[in-house]
Amino acid sequence: MLGPGSAHNRRTAGGIGIGHYAGQALYFHKAATSEKPPDLMRPLTLENAYLPTRYAVDVKVDYAKPNFSGQLVAEVDRTGIDNDDEFRLVLHAHKLVIMSAQVSCESQPAKKAQIAYDRQAQTVTLTVPEKLPNKVSVHISYMGQINTIKTFKDTTQGLFKTNYSDAIEGRSDNLIIATHMQPHGARLVFPVIDELSLKVPIKLSIETRDDFSVASVGILEKKDQLEDGMAKFHFKETPPIATSVFGFVAGHFDHVEAHVSGIPVRVYALKGEAENAQAALSLITKLLPTLEDLLGCKFPLDKLDFVALPFLSDGAMENWGLVTVISSQLLIMDSDEVSLQSLHQLLAHELVHQWIGNLVTFEDWRDLWFNEAFATWFGNYALYLVGLYPNFKLNMILDYEKMMDRDCFLGSGIIPSIHDCTKSLSTGLECSTSTLFDRTAYEKGINMLNMAANLVQQDTLKVSKTYDRFSSAVSKVIQAFKFKSIKAFEFWNVVNDHASADLNAFYHSWVRQSAYPILQVSRADDTITIEQNRFIFNSDPKSQDIENSPYQVPLSIKVLDDNGDVKILNLVLSDRRTEINLPSSRLVLFNFNGSGYHRVSYSEMLIGEICSNVKYMSTEDQISFIFDSGKLLGQELYTENSLKTLIAYLRVLSQPEWKLDYEVLTMAMNYLETLNAILLHFSHYSAFQNWLARYTAELWSKLGNWDNLTNIQPNYSQNEMLSRNSILLLSRNPDSTSLCRRIFRLLMNPKPGFFVPKELLSAVFNLTMAVANQKEYKQILSMVKNSNSSILAHTNASVSELQTVAVSSLSFCESEELLAKSLNFTMTNIDSKLIELSLLGFQFKPSKHHRLKIFEWYNLHYDQWAKKSLRKGSDWAKQLASTMKNMDLIILGDIMQYDKELILKRKRFVEEKLAKLSEHGLKDIMEEIEAQNEEKKIIGKYYDRLEKEVFE
Repeated sequence: MLGPGSAHNRRTAGGIGIGHYAGQALYFHKAATSEKPPDLMRPLTLENAYLPTRYAVDVKVDYAKPNFSGQLVAEVDRTGIDNDDEFRLVLHAHKLVIMSAQVSCESQPAKKAQIAYDRQAQTVTLTVPEKLPNKVSVHISYMGQINTIKTFKDTTQGLFKTNYSDAIEGRSDNLIIATHMQPHGARLVFPVIDELSLKVPIKLSIETRDDFSVASVGILEKKDQLEDGMAKFHFKETPPIATSVFGFVAGHFDHVEAHVSGIPVRVYALKGEAENAQAALSLITKLLPTLEDLLGCKFPLDKLDFVALPFLSDGAMENWGLVTVISSQLLIMDSDEVSLQSLHQLLAHELVHQWIGNLVTFEDWRDLWFNEAFATWFGNYALYLVGLYPNFKLNMILDYEKMMDRDCFLGSGIIPSIHDCTKSLSTGLECSTSTLFDRTAYEKGINMLNMAANLVQQDTLKVSKTYDRFSSAVSKVIQAFKFKSIKAFEFWNVVNDHASADLNAFYHSWVRQSAYPILQVSRADDTITIEQNRFIFNSDPKSQDIENSPYQVPLSIKVLDDNGDVKILNLVLSDRRTEINLPSSRLVLFNFNGSGYHRVSYSEMLIGEICSNVKYMSTEDQISFIFDSGKLLGQELYTENSLKTLIAYLRVLSQPEWKLDYEVLTMAMNYLETLNAILLHFSHYSAFQNWLARYTAELWSKLGNWDNLTNIQPNYSQNEMLSRNSILLLSRNPDSTSLCRRIFRLLMNPKPGFFVPKELLSAVFNLTMAVANQKEYKQILSMVKNSNSSILAHTNASVSELQTVAVSSLSFCESEELLAKSLNFTMTNIDSKLIELSLLGFQFKPSKHHRLKIFEWYNLHYDQWAKKSLRKGSDWAKQLASTMKNMDLIILGDIMQYDKELILKRKRFVEEKLAKLSEHGLKDIMEEIEAQNEEKKIIGKYYDRLEKEVFE
């Protein structure tokens, strides 16, 4: 399917209301109330008549030793699974040596327990051969191993130690001891029932070096000084906690601290890097109160720590109140914008886990995808609310598109459903977070959550910038299940009480079904018909022997009511087809804000009506609308309407009444560039070329202020520059060429303060090269060979970006003399990486003369290059083979198309080379070209049908 920029390798019934449609088969029909699940003891894999209700763990850790010692007191209660003959308790224990075990109670003396190991099952069984009271205490003395971590390849499970070089003196004698419990690491630290479904409080004491900073889940209550430079640290007992998110750290740290929401917040940094922890601390203190408000629950612990570690296998671990993060991701400078955005999203994700994941825990590791998806989606939403992720909703659309581009194939290319991704996951003893985490399920889970949040929010019928209804529903989940472990469906049972749609059915549908639907929307008089089918790339599901069950599709219809006000009809299509009574003049669009994971195709009769209401569309509406039109181009079933829809919409953008939105215009221009590149090689093109000249002239006039491009400030709008760059490239008229040439000359002889954004450089170089004289040509060629360092002070492009722009412009020249020089330069530098970029200009030359010129040049040198590319063991040969493949894609894949003479020459060329040369990959490349060009040929075919109707 086609993406924006792909050719350039880049992208009326009155009183409308929800009740008006209540009688139609659009809703999930759910009961008025949802039954709450009974609060029963969760099933465990270990069978025990007694279960722990509290642990007290006392460990002694000496960094210099390979082992540590520990004392465990587990208070256990009889659960009702009775055994009159003996006391028996099975605990998880891995690589632990039990020195002694006793069972005590108030009314009887302590009983020595028999100890039996099952090394394979990683368990230890304690037995007292007599009946004991319902409440007893188990006392265990044990030894364990400290895992030494030296490289990133070493696994940080259980209790581990490492050292690092500080940023002050570079000394490597800085020591750290830490734990990593997820998923089954707690059993390496103390005997325990190491399962998500059992959460009990844990009281921790640690004896270690006095000069260490020590932190755990609970707040530090006191520190006892001991002999020999040791100390004992006592921590407050935790609330009921899953063992996977319990832990502690001890070592040489600096820290920064603040107070927010009545608790201390610290970020522990490696020595000498406290300054780099300020960005994290600032974000945490800003985001924590927002999350408390959203989730209707104060942070449930007495303190919150984030700790930087030099090594951590999972990168980050959401231990409750003690989040550990690999130092390179946590300790960054404020000035690094890309890293800062990544830090914000990471911290938001881990903070959300403090409530969903830790306070409320999912009891099955197969639901890790949902736990992680929720933390990502809700964390990004929180960042959006505090102004640190303004493109949250737009980026959700872009994430949808990335998945949808892959989620529409059959056979070996099919992407499984969430259920299929997770049903075979092994949660056994040898699993790790990485083996339990399925990225596809996680990404689909984020999409599903976004749909669900919109579905709940749109019950208001109003356009809303927030998801306050959904976050309120999540707060009810926390109220119902805090300190407990739940199944995923129990989450949805509670949220379901706050939605008009049946979210349980919605959840089941999107977990069990793969791919996504396409809605075909048509009208007859005042009746809108919606039909859904599974979307399959370049195929009709009705003609395929595949599952095509209806999805639960949130329609999210944006409409105008009697007063002309915008409303959202929050309807869910669960059948194959339905109808609604709605005058088409009141329809703005389906899939408001691109909130649904599906495509929409409109019939020809609706295109004009929808385009007349573009003024009621948000940025997200318009970008989603563009994607639906653009991504369906090249699909046999949808290309005709999609081509009409896209052109009709593009026309709206050039009209005075359209409010300029550079986010939208950038996306639209990317698709227009792609369409132009395709039609240039796969159609007659002339009618479109004339239409394009008229259209870009209208856009030129609408945007205005073109001379200001010679006086841009570094704080410019990136999307504005991208839009203007596209318009310059597409217009290529005397005005645009003259402007670009003027900017180029200013760049070659810059005055102080002169600046050219990198987003403008391709237009500046390509259009200058088109009319370049000898001097200008040499200036550009010199930048290909060796980038002018003085220019770099006047643009934000890097050396490599500047060289890439320069080499990519070489064949845009119209002068035959300069074009010959460019081809000669390419030939003599054929061993240079990315030299094929020097031929890109030929892709944008419509004349047959130029197409034959590049083809004959390639044919002349092909045999020699092909033979050299076959030399075994030569890196130069491998590079040449890669270059030739890319040249094949440009010349044989694009340029030698459509025209019968060109096609015949290409056919003879391929036959001749395959016959006379050794196998060098040409056959495979031609098969790849045919597959890639299938969509382009379909677009070209429909262009010929629509030439007069659409472009004249």
